[in-house]
This record gives sequence, structure tokens and C-alpha cells, in this order.
Amino acid sequence: MPAAGILPSNLANMVLMGAAETVHGVTITYFQYLALHFPILGLLKAVFIVILTVRLFGEETRPVAEEAAARQPLSRDEKVLAAILAVALAFWATDFLHHISPAWIALAAGFVCLLPGVRLVPPKAFEEGMHVGPLVYVGGILGIAAVVAESGLGTILAQWVIDAGALAPDAPVRNYASLFGLSTLVGMAATIGGVPAIMTPLAGEMARAAELPLVTVLMTQVLGFSTIVLPYQLPPLVVGMQLGGVSMREGARLTLPLAVVTLLLVLPANYFWWRALGYL
Repeated sequence: MPAAGILPSNLANMVLMGAAETVHGVTITYFQYLALHFPILGLLKAVFIVILTVRLFGEETRPVAEEAAARQPLSRDEKVLAAILAVALAFWATDFLHHISPAWIALAAGFVCLLPGVRLVPPKAFEEGMHVGPLVYVGGILGIAAVVAESGLGTILAQWVIDAGALAPDAPVRNYASLFGLSTLVGMAATIGGVPAIMTPLAGEMARAAELPLVTVLMTQVLGFSTIVLPYQLPPLVVGMQLGGVSMREGARLTLPLAVVTLLLVLPANYFWWRALGYL
């Protein structure tokens, strides 16, 4: 969930970036996204996650003491990968200067890792481990967003959303709460990956109704897909729980109170942070 505060760190962020550029021609930069989301949705929310986890499960999880492994010097592969990641991070953090999309930077870093001379990924591992499923999924999501926008369906859905959310000028608090609520409900119905695909084509009409900047309406989606009410909404969380033998009931013990904390504490703090940055 805190990873939603860093642009290329999860699938929903990347789908939002791609859909915003495909549908609205809006380019989201790494630093802009980081400044807007990381302090509250990333750092502050991570603190609440740690506090809740310790309070709810601290007495139940007593790790077995193990001897600390002796420190080993970095291997050749670890040094090369660290260098590639450092260069990628430097390009991400300075994209306001060179205006290269974070997606292209990530693609370039991945390409370098695959080069034969770099020798980070053996050819056999690439042949056996490369899956095109995620690529097809992201392409399909972006295609759906474009179809919704070009077919006119987006305008129809946007009007329904505007009416349901009571979006109106000169009501920033209500608009902020409504946009968060709509994104969260979409996330519960279509899981987190579906939020940017469904909400992005509607953002233009909603921005006009609320008289908010388009980028502000686009960014409210992050509030929704970073708020997990129940574990099923986030596929990686479900996989992790299955591998760790954690039941859905136990997972909900954490996600439900965290959603309440988000609603009562994180969202108000984020509202004032956005106002200070001039987005509301």
C-alpha cells in the first residue's frame, strides 16, 4: 500500500500513468508524483501499518531467534544491479529536468539487465521465466481506457458519477471526499488494477464539473487504490497471504482497521498537504 506513493513501484501506478497519457495527453513525472503522494500515502501510512500490525499481531508472532549470518562482500552481480538501480533512480528523480518518462527509464534499466555482456539474467532463465501475461494485461487495460474515452461511453458514465458524487464547483472538501469514495468503491468492485482503467476516461468530465485541475482528479485515484478494505482487492497481497498460510479473516483484521485509520487520519492529512501544494 505505501508503494502507491512512488510512481513505478506497482502495477496500478503504471496503468494510471499510461492511461493518463493515452486518454488525456497528461504526462506524470516521477518527482511530481513523489512530492504529491509519498509524504502522506507512503511514509505516514507505512507508520500506521507498522503500528497496527504490532498492536494486532505482536503477541502472536514471536520469531525464532537465529544466528546472524556473517556479512559477505557484495558479489559482482549485486554491484552491477545496484549501479543500474542507482542510475535509474537518479534519472527518475531528475525527470523534471530531462522530461524522459519514468516508464522509458524503467524499460531502459530492464533492457540493460538483459544484455548478454551484463550477465545478470542467464539466457535459460530468460527463456523459462519470461511471462507475457502482465504485458498483455497492461495493454488490455490501456486499450479499455481508450475505448471508453473514444466511444462516448466515458461521457455517459462520467455524468452518472458526477450526479452520484454530487461534484460541484466551490465545494473542495465534498469533491475530494466524493472522488476518494468513488475510486475506493471501484477498487472494491473491480480490484485495484481496475481503478485507473475505469476512472481515468471519466476524469475530464469530473474535473470540469468540480472545477478542479485535471491532474488533481487523476491523482485522487491513488487515494482509492491505495486504500484496501479487504485483502481480495490486491492480488499480490492475496498471493503473499496464501504462501504464508494467512487466512482471509486474519488479513481482514489488518485491512479493515487500516481503512478506518486512512479515512479518519490519512485522508484529512492528505487533503491539507494537497492544499499546501496548490492541487486543491
